[in-house]
Amino acid sequence: MKNNKLIHILQKSLRQNYIIHSKIGEGGYGIVYKATQICTGHPVAIKTIKIIDDLDEHSRKQQIDRFEREVQICSEISHPNIVKVLDRGATKENIPFAVFEYLSGETLKDYIIKENGLSVMETVNLMGQVLEALIYIHAKGIIHRDLKPHNIEVVRKGSRSYIKVLDFGIGVSSNLIHEDYCKDTTDCEQIIGTPLYSAPEQLRGEPSTTKSDLYAWGLIFLECITGEPVMKGNNIADIIKLQLNTDSIQIPNIIVNHPLGVLLRIVLQKNATDRVCSARQILNEFSEINFRTIVDVINQHQNITSLAEESVTINLPITY
Repeated sequence: MKNNKLIHILQKSLRQNYIIHSKIGEGGYGIVYKATQICTGHPVAIKTIKIIDDLDEHSRKQQIDRFEREVQICSEISHPNIVKVLDRGATKENIPFAVFEYLSGETLKDYIIKENGLSVMETVNLMGQVLEALIYIHAKGIIHRDLKPHNIEVVRKGSRSYIKVLDFGIGVSSNLIHEDYCKDTTDCEQIIGTPLYSAPEQLRGEPSTTKSDLYAWGLIFLECITGEPVMKGNNIADIIKLQLNTDSIQIPNIIVNHPLGVLLRIVLQKNATDRVCSARQILNEFSEINFRTIVDVINQHQNITSLAEESVTINLPITY
């Protein structure tokens, strides 16, 4: 079965409730279509699994398990900074689908690239909202395990920007992380998450914890203000090697001694035992930081070349 026929199968099954318009997203496991809910006239996003003809039975089960896990987790969540699931079901061909709220925005990754890095205050606004989402899911015993800029949507309402955390496809309840569960839902020999943002313990095949999500949060924060991923390599093997070595994550000199730099250094400890304990703790410390002092320091640098040279690993943007 080809994916270009999938939209017709979905439309046939959902024609009483939804009008499907076009494909708006596609990943390794799923496809997302924009649709209209007939009874309200509101736009929605319908997600289903990608049909891969030569997929073996084991991989197919993993694909379906991942999809159903994401939908189940989202069904248990109600938070303004997390995408909301509205409906779920399956076609007569047993193809599962889920209906999500439609988000008219862009991924944080695209936003960072477009702006060549974000200002300190914009980063604080967006990443503070990500913290709120993490506090909520961690309190419910849920670990995202694949937090990255691609899975964070930036939506604008008026003059303000809001975020929505997406894709809980490899998310898991913390009380279900054990060997039997792992065998049922994922291939334990595969990497859990995305190496650019995965905590060292994830890459070593150890159980993920809430601290793993916080490590990813710290890497995303730095990427927002620098415009580039923290980890740089020619291939995945290079990235994994950088994540697993014991070298500390480099904090740009401009913030290294600022309370923000101190907080990020604790969040980005390679050893999970030394890492900050909770998203709530980060947010509490976050709220005590005077971020305007960073802006003042940056504005005092008239020579942009000199400013770039002071960054430990990458150039800082001049969008402050």
